[in-house]
Amino acid sequence: MGLTTTALSIADLRTAGVARVSLGGSFARAALGFLRDGARELFERGTLGFAEKQISQRDLNTLFAKRDIPQS
Repeated sequence: MGLTTTALSIADLRTAGVARVSLGGSFARAALGFLRDGARELFERGTLGFAEKQISQRDLNTLFAKRDIPQS
């Protein structure tokens, strides 16, 4: 999907015949942008407003919980 925002939805892309959308790089760049903006806020203003958007500890625990993986 590239580096810019888009008004297209997954449904729009599917209608256009797109079979696969790769977003890994976009997720990584968004996370790095959040990190950069948070660091800039802390450095320039000395505030921690970025922390309001952090994932909760409970959600982190759920996300990284060990799950049984079937053996082949």
